[in-house]
Amino acid sequence: MDKKCVICGAIFQAPPSSKKVTCSPECRSKRAALAAKASTGRKWSPEKKSKRASDPDVLKQIESIQSIGTAAALKLPEGQKGTQNRAGKLWVLVDPNGRRHVAINLLQWSRDNYNLFEPNSTNPETSAARISKGFMAIASSMRGVASRDRPVYHYKEWSLDRLPVEVDSRCGEPTAIYAMELYLSGMSINAILSETGLNYQKVTKILVTAGFIQTEEARLFREGKTVSEIAEILGEPVKRVSYLVPYTKGIYSRENATENAKHIRKMREKQRNKHD
Repeated sequence: MDKKCVICGAIFQAPPSSKKVTCSPECRSKRAALAAKASTGRKWSPEKKSKRASDPDVLKQIESIQSIGTAAALKLPEGQKGTQNRAGKLWVLVDPNGRRHVAINLLQWSRDNYNLFEPNSTNPETSAARISKGFMAIASSMRGVASRDRPVYHYKEWSLDRLPVEVDSRCGEPTAIYAMELYLSGMSINAILSETGLNYQKVTKILVTAGFIQTEEARLFREGKTVSEIAEILGEPVKRVSYLVPYTKGIYSRENATENAKHIRKMREKQRNKHD
């Protein structure tokens, strides 16, 4: 009986009852190799997984890959430690002289500035925890939910200018924090632009996100309106509305992105591909 080899397609002779599907030992070996490769997609038993996980060679390879991945991630701006890569609460602290300080992540700010409260501290971490709890107690009192018998509005002559608010991580960039503190000190936006090197749109957006500047655009945005809808309601260009609303996570990847935003994305993608 004529049969067709499943590997090379050659015609070979075999009895009708034979289960032979290859024409030669070479093709039989190739078929066995393909079958073995296909079997790797099957589920592993718990015993096999455990044995694999404890294999010294595997563990060594994983450790090598992890160190390479970590080193590569830390070279990227988004891989660096700091408030600029974390969304958090914005606190406005008022010192005994009336100067206002901006803190994104109160505990980290307390770590960086514990010497303002406890200059002789021998345990900065404990001091930082104590300082942050002091300001959190003030916030609780301002909300009317103080845990103590009497409300607390000062911690070592410091106070809060307002209740903390959640803000996007972009407000945690050092230049953004500096811009906010300059604005709170009474500096004009034009002077802030000169001092920080930021552009008008960026500074305005930071101040709107922090709640230091109130706009009709921001009010509508917080009510759930999109940038395009706000532009239509107020009869303003989308570009203008975009920097008069607060930062929000994912704002730039929305479905209803403007044509200009889509164009910018394409250009950036092309630039990334060139460097890859």
